[in-house]
This record gives sequence, C-alpha cells and structure tokens, in this order.
Amino acid sequence: MRVLGLAIGILMICLGAVGLFAPGVFVAGAEYMLTTNGLYLIATIRVLIGVVLLLGASASRLPKIMRVFGAIALISGISTPFIGVERAQAVFTWASGFGAAIIRVWVVVAMALGGIIIFAFAGRRRTSENG
Repeated sequence: MRVLGLAIGILMICLGAVGLFAPGVFVAGAEYMLTTNGLYLIATIRVLIGVVLLLGASASRLPKIMRVFGAIALISGISTPFIGVERAQAVFTWASGFGAAIIRVWVVVAMALGGIIIFAFAGRRRTSENG
C-alpha cells in the first residue's frame, strides 16, 4: 500500500503541474470526462484512492490524516455517479467561468495534498521502538 500511496501523491502533483502551467489543457481534459462513462471512471478512481489511503493509513506517518483523506475520497467516489452528467457539466461551466487564476489556485491545493500524501507514505511510521 505504501507504493500505491506514493503513486497517488505523485499523480496528484503531476496533474496539478499540468493545471498550473497549462490550465487550458487541464480544463480540456476535465471537460472530456463529463460523460456518463467519464463520471463512472472518476468515481472508480476516487473509490480506489480512498481504499488505498484507508488501508495504508496505519503504516503511514500520518495515519489519522490519511484516514480522513481516504474517507473523503471514498465518499466522493460513491456519490459521484449520483451527481449526473447535466449537473457535472453545470458545475464545470460555472467553475470555468472564473478563469485560469482559480484553476491554478485549486491545482496548487491539490499539489499540496499530494505532497502531504507523499510525506505520509515516504517514510516509516515512528513508534516507541524506533524513535
């Protein structure tokens, strides 16, 4: 689970970098996912991320935080299909109306969360035996 947790953090930072340096590409990719199949794919990815974070939390440096992140990802993954394509498109249209600056703010937040996940899974959890 440690390797998968690291992969999730790295993926978040990489996707965030795309949004930071090429917000148009990021928006085009997000818009491409606004279909029924795209929403199911997003939901599946969120559920998998949630499961990895929840199962790997006990071996991480930040088990409580990873459990919270995992629960949020799992709940958002389960609820994503119920949003529907029309509502997802409406939210996308509303959010994209704010321009590239707001996209950059959100991707920096995602990159920071990715960094926290990498930190949590990169090292060994400290116990009373090892320090």
